[in-house]
Amino acid sequence: MMRVTVRVGKLATAFILTVALAACGTIEIVQDKNYARVRVGAEDANALPARDVAPYVVGYALLSLAAYDDVRYGVAKPLAAGSKEAVAQRDDDQAFGTLARPWLAPWALAETLINDCRGAPGSRRDFGFGGRKGDCASDESPRGRILDGLGLQVWTHGSRGSRFCREVILAFRGTDRGQRDDWLSNFRSLTRVLLLYDQYEQVQDHVGPILDRVERYPCYRRGRTEIVAIGHSLGGGLAQQAAYRDGRVRRVFAFDPSFVTGYYDLDPNKRVDNSRGLKIERVYEHGEILAYPRLLLRNVYPPSACDPQIRHIRFNLIDGGSIFAQHSLATLTAGLLELAKGKAGPREPDDFRWHHCVIPSEI
Repeated sequence: MMRVTVRVGKLATAFILTVALAACGTIEIVQDKNYARVRVGAEDANALPARDVAPYVVGYALLSLAAYDDVRYGVAKPLAAGSKEAVAQRDDDQAFGTLARPWLAPWALAETLINDCRGAPGSRRDFGFGGRKGDCASDESPRGRILDGLGLQVWTHGSRGSRFCREVILAFRGTDRGQRDDWLSNFRSLTRVLLLYDQYEQVQDHVGPILDRVERYPCYRRGRTEIVAIGHSLGGGLAQQAAYRDGRVRRVFAFDPSFVTGYYDLDPNKRVDNSRGLKIERVYEHGEILAYPRLLLRNVYPPSACDPQIRHIRFNLIDGGSIFAQHSLATLTAGLLELAKGKAGPREPDDFRWHHCVIPSEI
């Protein structure tokens, strides 16, 4: 057994080194702070002025940041007044809040869902097995122990009771360092062999019923209201999983996203159908920790330029710090707000439109 383990370990190491060497040609060590590097699929990256790109993503970054605030789920005490997660939601009169308010003003929080049974105030399990509501008194399911940590905030562009909302946002919470189960979901490539009902499986089972409920909002209009999934880190992976699982999600904004998306966990025919016309924005900071495994995977599984159309948007806004510091959504969002100051203009700049998706039969 030991020989087999060592042999597998050596093969894995050799594979990683080979892919890493192949990736070296695509690594860009230096990036001008004034430009964002934008890449569709596996094509070469284009440099666009960061100040023009920032207004397109900053609102979604703020709502992804807000998804970390456990107070909104009713399972924690209020965050410190200086916390950017708190400022982003609670109108705190500070510089960050002053810049954030115009971007957050159009949005209304419609509902929150969370699995958190750590004994904190208001502990609850909203995501049970098979799409049903759970219970903190029992964490067993036919697929194994129900992992906690999944958090979701649903936002509407305007009150959900209004006559029309242009967008509905599903904002998935990222990794909570104090939540052990989050890490088990983060490493599902390894832990999926264990009897665990992790956050990716919970999203698979629950996103359908959640969107059924969204479609009953008074402001929802089929064919006019766009459903967008967003999140940071683990939340970015879950947002992509939601889109692959349910074709009603038409756009994703994944910030510093996990390299785990659960794409191959789904029925091939369904994920292909749900990917038609889907647009995925992977927005990240140059040098953040998860950029490196994503780079390795990009050389094994090149990102799609069509159905889904995956666009990578890389900024270089965080000065210094470790690869972990570069992963901070709060710091990235602060930089985006500075760039986007006073520029709440069109959703997409004219030179930043999505490419026409050409399929082989059209060529």
